[in-house]
Order: sequence, then C-alpha cells, then structure tokens
Amino acid sequence: MTTSKPSNQKRAFWRNKCRKALAAHINKQLSLTIRPDKVRLRPRPDDEYRWSVADCMSKHFETDFSRWRLGDFQEICNVLELEKQDLIEAIRPRILPQIHSTLQNEHRLTSDQGFTSTIEQLKQKNQELVVRNEQLQKEAELKLRNAQQSLEAERKDLQGEVQQWRAATESYREQLKQASQIIMPALSTMSHHLSEMFDSK
Repeated sequence: MTTSKPSNQKRAFWRNKCRKALAAHINKQLSLTIRPDKVRLRPRPDDEYRWSVADCMSKHFETDFSRWRLGDFQEICNVLELEKQDLIEAIRPRILPQIHSTLQNEHRLTSDQGFTSTIEQLKQKNQELVVRNEQLQKEAELKLRNAQQSLEAERKDLQGEVQQWRAATESYREQLKQASQIIMPALSTMSHHLSEMFDSK
C-alpha cells in the first residue's frame, strides 16, 4: 500500500482549510450553513450566495479548486482570516445587479464630471487664447503705428533736405546767371580793346 506524497497531503490540508474558511465566511455574512465540501467558487443559479471579489482575486473564482496551486489556497485563507471584505465577500444573488448598477452610475457620474471638467478647461483655455490674441493684435498694431510714424518722420526729413538742396541749386544758378551778365560784357569790352591795341601797332 502506497502513501500520499507530502506535497499532496499539504495541498489537501490547505484545500480543506480554504473550503472551511469560505463556508464560515458565507455563514457569517449571510447566515447560511453550507458544508465545506459543497462550497463552490462558481455558484450555481439556485445557490443562495455569490462572490463579490476584487480584480486581483477574480482569477481564483474563474476556475475550480482542482486547478488551484498550494499558494492559491494559502492566499485565500490569509485574506479571509484578515477579513478583507474589499477583496472577497459573500453576497446574496440579488445584490450583484445592484452593485453593477451602482458601479455603472458611478462610472457615468465620473465620466460626466470628467467631461464637464474637460469642457470647462477647454472654455478657459479658449478664453485665454482669445485674450492673448487680442494682446498680440494690439501689440502688432502699436508696432505698425510706430513704424509708420518713424517712416513718415524720415520721409519728411528727406523731403526737407531735398527742398533745401533745390533752393541752394536755384540760388547758385541765379548767382551764376548774375555773374555771367556782369562778366560777359566786361570780357567783350576787354576783347575789343585788345583788338584795337594790336591793330594800332
């Protein structure tokens, strides 16, 4: 007659302990007496209990005890001993739809709040952009106005200089004309006298 391996005996010990812990939890939470060997990880439709588990625990309740490893039994026992109901909790079947509905409402509320918050942020950002655009437009208009004024001042300065040069040119031309009117007769008279002097010799 062969004996079971120590590892199998240890696994059987923890499996039985885990079943008892789950049965005790059901009894404490729902006042239902379930034999440990009748506890199911995936209750049947006619069972009077269901499991509400956190995401990190869901993998254990999607299979059967036969597929569990030793560490799985130990983990569940530890959670139940610490009474971490946020991880594992036995509940009545009718409560699950309520929980699902509540979660949906919370998700919808959170989504609506997030959407509203996003809209408000976009409105605020848009308002900031409008204000910034107005500031940039005013700055551009001011720079353009200053540039136009500067160019106008330069144009007037150049125009003044041109007028001064024109006036100076006209003055020189008039002086030259007057000088010519004086010099030309004198040259003509001098030429005539020179001609007479040479002719008399």
